[in-house]
Amino acid sequence: MASDTESPDPLETCGWQGQQVGLPLIALLTQAPAAGLTASVSGPAGSETTGDGTLCLVDQNTYQSTDPVYGPTGLAILKADRAVLLIPRAPLASGPYSVDIAQPGQPDIRWSFTADIPVPVSQGSPAINGGEAVGQHLTAFNGGWTGDPTGYAYQWLRCDASGANCTSIPGATGSTYTLTGADAGNTIRLQVIASNSGGASAPAVSRPTQAIWAPPTYPVGGGSFTSTGGSSGPEGSRRAQSARNRRRARCA
Repeated sequence: MASDTESPDPLETCGWQGQQVGLPLIALLTQAPAAGLTASVSGPAGSETTGDGTLCLVDQNTYQSTDPVYGPTGLAILKADRAVLLIPRAPLASGPYSVDIAQPGQPDIRWSFTADIPVPVSQGSPAINGGEAVGQHLTAFNGGWTGDPTGYAYQWLRCDASGANCTSIPGATGSTYTLTGADAGNTIRLQVIASNSGGASAPAVSRPTQAIWAPPTYPVGGGSFTSTGGSSGPEGSRRAQSARNRRRARCA
């Protein structure tokens, strides 16, 4: 939940405007809530409480709004519904939860529920940006996902020239990858797994790159020179051959 466009913004009471937080839990009481309510929400990852600031309680006694138009309306709704909103600081994870609202001088209000948070689902394949020559860098594009992912895991794959028979490249688990000599003649794919509080997605895999080529090495004086820039593939080789021919003509 991020209430950037919500008016009035319930997160103003919490001081969390514009931040990603958990979905609110709503209790409708049989009478107006007393001042000084405290609450806790316990689940798979532990407890969030009003006492440690990880759980925000919004009712007619705590409500704050600087919105001159919709702010009074928000307070009126809270009063009319005798509502208590509990907003967790962190998004809920899948699993069982128990809620406790402590009322001064009255019995606690307790209930339980099970959250089933959908894991992210790919809505657009990942993509690769960058060069196609040994020594050049590739950068991951995550693609589109449902479920508001909070993290991504990467695995770069080395495939044959047709983009098939892929294997994981050891240690290549970052959002960027530098092409090595082992990639020459092969293609590269990117596998992305997105995660949120509900868990991890199924892997999504990019289209393969063009076949990676190794820049040619040319003799220069008593050493050698490896071209890592300019045009790639056959066009780069033709230009390099033309340059060698010009050097030979000058020396003749």
